[in-house]
Amino acid sequence: MRKVLAGAMLTAALLLGAVPAQPAQASPWGTVRIQPSTAACGGTDLVRYARCGAAFTERFLRNRGVGGVVRETVLVQQPSVGVWPSSTTDGICGFARVGPIGLGLHHCDRLTFIEPRRDAKILTSDVRAITALVHESGHGLQERAGFDPVAVTLSGDNRRLFPLEQSADCWSGVGIAWFVSQRMLPSAVVRESRNLFREIGDPGHGAGEQRVAAFDAGLHRGAAACDTILGARAFPR
Repeated sequence: MRKVLAGAMLTAALLLGAVPAQPAQASPWGTVRIQPSTAACGGTDLVRYARCGAAFTERFLRNRGVGGVVRETVLVQQPSVGVWPSSTTDGICGFARVGPIGLGLHHCDRLTFIEPRRDAKILTSDVRAITALVHESGHGLQERAGFDPVAVTLSGDNRRLFPLEQSADCWSGVGIAWFVSQRMLPSAVVRESRNLFREIGDPGHGAGEQRVAAFDAGLHRGAAACDTILGARAFPR
């Protein structure tokens, strides 16, 4: 399925005109920037969940000294498609939402993409949005360390993808632990984060219980556990 979507995205880009390399400080054409805001927390729709999640993720990354890892979180509009050489890897970055073609929640080139149609099933609360967006920022840290999660995903090689996804799940646990320690979130949110990972397991990311175990590793043992899962130093202590 990943290869089919990748091929369809590239075909759509050729038909519609691939988006050129993106301006350094502008959202890609066909997307709308999500404005991070803790004031949006407590809402009841996807955009407000995303704004809340982006705000929490931004605070966490700044605390760890890596605020630039996520330049923007953006909402993909319909119809739109873009493919360009990534400035953070030797590969490509892209997004798509054209008819039945769509790439769901992912991160590349310091941008986190949300595709509303596909991601509405995941981002159903503030806590789930926070959990998912911190996970995506983990892929930004992996890019900074020399990995290319997008290329691995599109290759369909689940053995290579597994440690990338598991270590990002772990990083999400590190984030949730920090939010709880700072009293930004109550400890009860841990259950909802675990439930999210339990529900969205797959061969590349890991079965639900494997994802929960990776999240718990970060929650209890910190960023060092995420580096152990990845097999390289990528996550700031």
